[in-house]
Parts: sequence; structure tokens; C-alpha cells
Amino acid sequence: MEKFLKVCNLPQGAKYVPGINLKGQYLKEFGFVNGDFVRVVLEENQIVITKTDASQEISRMVNKNPALSVLIKEFDLIPV
Repeated sequence: MEKFLKVCNLPQGAKYVPGINLKGQYLKEFGFVNGDFVRVVLEENQIVITKTDASQEISRMVNKNPALSVLIKEFDLIPV
């Protein structure tokens, strides 16, 4: 599927910034649903959006802040 969207001014706090509205039933049709985590990579003239799972996202956060691993184990949340 290919979509053509226009960059427009979107509100952010008290000002407007460039933005893209990416929403619609087609997201669900391609496997993106409420609560999913996504990774957004911005490069020159290109944006790539990839769905990730919760454990990948938590691992990424633990790599940035190892103290989270202690809390996850202490509260018996999910294995990292």
C-alpha cells in the first residue's frame, strides 16, 4: 500500500509544528492496533515505522536505565 500525505502544521503546546497525520482503518489492516509499540527511524527524506513487541521496548529502556531491571524483578513484572 502506498499513501500520499502532506506535512502540515499541527498543534504542540502553545505553538504549531510540522507534522503528519497517520491514522485510519488501514493501520489495523496492516497489523497495527491500539497499544502496539513502534520504532520510528528518521533519516534524510525518509521515515521508517516498524512494529516492535513490548519485551523489545522494555529491553531498550533497560539498556538506557539499568535500574529498571531491578524494579521489574522486584515487582515480578516480566522477565528481561
